[in-house]
Amino acid sequence: MDVNLIGLVGVFIPIVAIVGVFTFLSVAAHARFKYRADERSRLYDTARAAVEKGQPLPPEVIKAMAETSVPDRMRRTAFSDLRTGVVLTAIGLGTAIFGYVGSRYEPDTAMLMAIAAIPGLIGVALIILSFFNPNKGPVN
Repeated sequence: MDVNLIGLVGVFIPIVAIVGVFTFLSVAAHARFKYRADERSRLYDTARAAVEKGQPLPPEVIKAMAETSVPDRMRRTAFSDLRTGVVLTAIGLGTAIFGYVGSRYEPDTAMLMAIAAIPGLIGVALIILSFFNPNKGPVN
């Protein structure tokens, strides 16, 4: 194989990997939102058909419509802040450990330690906010 071809493949592998990860995450998020929107649409269509026929709405339908309202679902609780903070802290620590182990073998990977500080410190801040934010529910 030609040396230039090997170098070219070596350049494109990380690019394709990064694009693949972000594409996967985008498709997964889109599928989740689309599924929820379709579910809400079916629920509202059922309620509309019942009202048009003059039938009263069952309490279960009204409760389901109240539970699927977007602002309530999007409101974050102290528990969700705590969970997100713990996950981001774990990501930061994992990346830091990877950078530390990698720096023992190759000095160029020490930059991962600095990159690991970003999600790690965001996670710590979210954990602290989950305990001190009075507008959110208690941590379960």
